[in-house]
Amino acid sequence: MSDTERKNKTDRISSGKDEFANLMEEFESGMSEISEGEKIEATILSREDDLFYLDLGGGFEGEILCEEFIDPESLLNGDKVDVYVQNKKGSFYKCSASRSKLSGNDSGDKNIKLDSLFQDGDRIRGKISGVNKGGFEVMVDGERGFCPFSQIEADYGEEPEILINKVFSFTIIEYDPESDKLVLGRRDIIQEEKNLNKVKLLGSLNTDTVYPGTVSSVKNYGAFIDIGGIEGLLHISEISNEKVADANDIYSEGDEVEVKIKDIDHEKQKISLSRKELLEDPWEEFTKKYSGGDKIEGVVSSLKPYGAFVDLTPGIRGLLHVSKLGDEKFHRHAKEVFKVGDKIEAWIDNMNEADRKISLTRVEPGEDLSGQLEKLKNESDREEKASSGSAFGSLLDNALSGKK
Repeated sequence: MSDTERKNKTDRISSGKDEFANLMEEFESGMSEISEGEKIEATILSREDDLFYLDLGGGFEGEILCEEFIDPESLLNGDKVDVYVQNKKGSFYKCSASRSKLSGNDSGDKNIKLDSLFQDGDRIRGKISGVNKGGFEVMVDGERGFCPFSQIEADYGEEPEILINKVFSFTIIEYDPESDKLVLGRRDIIQEEKNLNKVKLLGSLNTDTVYPGTVSSVKNYGAFIDIGGIEGLLHISEISNEKVADANDIYSEGDEVEVKIKDIDHEKQKISLSRKELLEDPWEEFTKKYSGGDKIEGVVSSLKPYGAFVDLTPGIRGLLHVSKLGDEKFHRHAKEVFKVGDKIEAWIDNMNEADRKISLTRVEPGEDLSGQLEKLKNESDREEKASSGSAFGSLLDNALSGKK
């Protein structure tokens, strides 16, 4: 090798060493730029026991406790996570998902993500990390927040500790980084989920269909029945063929009952139920057992000037007109003869199947009414000399002539 060639080779080696030295200097210079408190988007390299190993970029590596994340089991190698560099630990950097764990952390430093979610009213996932006097401590996006008991699950019970480490969606009720205040809630989310489930359930229900249900609450005007996660109203008028004055007399909370859906109001999200429609038709049952001219017992249920309404069997009521009391007297009101609750006997005078109405009489069938009607007419003429009395007298004349 000539001296010239030897010199050129030496120059190339020297140049290569200088270039490598420059690259190392740039690399080391780049590495020195990482600092404590810096937020970095890291890549998960691997997991070992309770640690994730991270690629922090630029040749840096770090580690972070798995428990720092809301749902560590869902994280895989290659996933991107936001971390804060705490300090150097040997050849690794120790990281945290929470700014609050940084030494000398400025609580007034605003978390842009939380602030944006707060302004927009969007949801954020959080893990319950503890319980204090008024509610729960919740970790969200590396920040420690507070959720009042009244804003968590409605049925968390008397042991709030059972919710520790559980993950929920929250809305940010209040966020003020200067006072280190982060208040979270779930009430609106729970209500929204209930409304969505209610709409779905309403769409799956059909009218004129029978469903098993459980009495969830009772009012004097009816009972609310839970039919698979949605409530409907069983009004007192739809409980029985008999008159019901107060639903509390029939049902108690927790009673099981079969009901039929009468109507669904999708706009108002209301369901009307019936129990009465599942019972045997009282009219058909009555007409099988009784007919015109039969003697029957009943209980006076209401009194009017023109007569008394009498409950004959459950769901069946008849009218005993004042003109058919059979006592040969003229009465201005049925209360002159009866009071509500009286038990009486009468005959079925007429059964109108088309209108489902029953007329009763206290005059035994076949008895001559001419004397009674004549007496009623005379009393009416004496007591009522006004036009109304004459009109009643005419009605009696017609009845008398018809009977004769």
